[in-house]
Amino acid sequence: MIYEAVDGLDGIEKLLEVHPDLIITDVLMPRMNGLEFLGFVNQDESQLGVPVIVLTSQNDENTFLQALKLNIVAFLPKPFQSESLLEILRDVVPREHFLDG
Repeated sequence: MIYEAVDGLDGIEKLLEVHPDLIITDVLMPRMNGLEFLGFVNQDESQLGVPVIVLTSQNDENTFLQALKLNIVAFLPKPFQSESLLEILRDVVPREHFLDG
């Protein structure tokens, strides 16, 4: 199942309800940005081991380094190729979650 959040605060509310297999976030969001959101994720023991992918137009070295410190598995600058995202997903999501088996 896919859950969508409109910003980091909404994302935190969703995390209090469900335990995701994967988190995909942007850096630029209203109310709470993606890096602040990931700071919460890293402090929440129930989210330990959940892979995080950052998709963002905020493609500078400082943002990248901050995201790396927050235990992400991938950082994809926008615009990105969908095949690049699929390749990352295949590496981090259990195979049974893919329709092509």
